[in-house]
Amino acid sequence: MHQSRGIILSVWENPDLQPEEMRSFEVAASYIITENAKVDLSVYKNELHDLIIQAQKDDSFMSVNKEMSKRWDLKSMLIIL
Repeated sequence: MHQSRGIILSVWENPDLQPEEMRSFEVAASYIITENAKVDLSVYKNELHDLIIQAQKDDSFMSVNKEMSKRWDLKSMLIIL
């Protein structure tokens, strides 16, 4: 149990808890347009598995795993010097 500011919270251990796992993949390219300008482009994917979150049940808390989705993103940037 944990007591904070007069409130008693129950925190339970979870023997089934798995470690968080993250995988990232990125491909990037740069192109110089002129002496004073360039374009950067990145495509990346992040995968997050077994995210650890705090789940509440009544007045108790327990760390549990939450499955997360895979995500592709695109980032582009024009830089003018």
